[in-house]
Amino acid sequence: NTLYWTKKGWRDFEHMDRRSAALAVTWRPFPRTSIRLDSEYGKVDELKPQPWPALDSVTPWIAAGRPISPAVGTAVTGTNSIAGTSRYFISNSNEILPLTNSRTTTAARSGAAAGGLAVFRDQSVVPFARNVMGPGATTNNDFLNAGVFLEQQLFQDLFVEAAANRQHVRRDWARTMLWVNASIHADPNARRPDGTPNPYVGQYYVETPNPPNIDHRDQVWNDYRLTATYKFNLRRFGEHQIAGLASRRDFFNRGNVRAEVWANNPAQPNLTNATNRIVRRTYIAFDGTGALPTHFPDPFANPIDASGISTRLYTSSQSDTLSRFDSQVVTLHSRFFKGRLVTTFGLRHDEQTNWGSTLLRAPVTNEVIAATRNVASTSVAGNTQTAGVVLHVRPWLSLAANTSSNATPQNFIAFGPDATNRNLPLGNRKGDGMDLGARFTLFGERARGSITYFET
Repeated sequence: NTLYWTKKGWRDFEHMDRRSAALAVTWRPFPRTSIRLDSEYGKVDELKPQPWPALDSVTPWIAAGRPISPAVGTAVTGTNSIAGTSRYFISNSNEILPLTNSRTTTAARSGAAAGGLAVFRDQSVVPFARNVMGPGATTNNDFLNAGVFLEQQLFQDLFVEAAANRQHVRRDWARTMLWVNASIHADPNARRPDGTPNPYVGQYYVETPNPPNIDHRDQVWNDYRLTATYKFNLRRFGEHQIAGLASRRDFFNRGNVRAEVWANNPAQPNLTNATNRIVRRTYIAFDGTGALPTHFPDPFANPIDASGISTRLYTSSQSDTLSRFDSQVVTLHSRFFKGRLVTTFGLRHDEQTNWGSTLLRAPVTNEVIAATRNVASTSVAGNTQTAGVVLHVRPWLSLAANTSSNATPQNFIAFGPDATNRNLPLGNRKGDGMDLGARFTLFGERARGSITYFET
């Protein structure tokens, strides 16, 4: 099977293109042998806007009559001061400016909408169909899922299955800005900090205080499973079926985050220093004249090169971890006295082992250049036991009892600073339970009911 699927959304730049193919094959080389292959490969290119309109960082200023600050630092209603010493890149004019002490409009607040931020509802200013984050906020990924299954009947009552499956996902999440930063502001300043007239006074804009970045993930799940079942009859000592399973899942998590940074700062070569962060600002309009854009430009296609400042993407973080989960299960199902007494017993052992990674950084720039998987690991193991019995007292009445204990490994870091420093796992989530009950049918099976008592 093959698939090509493309669709456009009602928001600007919204789209999804998917191409995939699936193959399934079954082969029986011998009467008691079956080999199956199930596989799928696909590629998805997508731009999905935030699930609400642009956020509102301008309504209090509009409600106050759009007042203009006549001089640098002069407060007007609906605005607050820009603090800090960040450099701002104005994409419209390709210039770098310090905007310390300038005014910006105040965010509107709402209790529930968009995580406590209000959405901007005035479509005469920003229509709902506009996607201010622009064409660069994409999510592209490709995936592979393939499994091989071998089923073999060794004897009349002995069956074995061996299986292996791989799932591989590669994803690039390009974040031009965080969703909480996709907000409409206005520039109320008549003058820039250097005293010159502000050509964008009264105009709306979007900006990102966080560096645009691309989050790359390369994740692999390898699953292996071996199962076997065997039936045997001990005549007066009952009919029995025993089953066993051994499985392993390896989860490899590799990836990195590359973020925009001022790359040629002669005064500060350390790329992780806050002085190398450039705030991008774009003035926008929806008046149909085309004098200003309607969205935030793609920062990955348009690196900054202005006023002697150049930016690039640098590796700010990287990972290469492995999480392994091993399980072994054995069960025994038995029937006695022509099926009037049925018992089930089960044992299970689970163990989770994690290997973290250590970062290697460049000595001057502090950029991450490698992530090495640790030799040491943390491991958590637990056992589960269960036992149950059903007695068919009469054709219309059955009694049942069951008891079980379980332990689920949790290889997360425990709470507290000492646990974090020592990489101590949280441990097992444990539980015990039991239940007693009766099931019955009445009036020629026209009525059914059950009574159960349980403890956990």
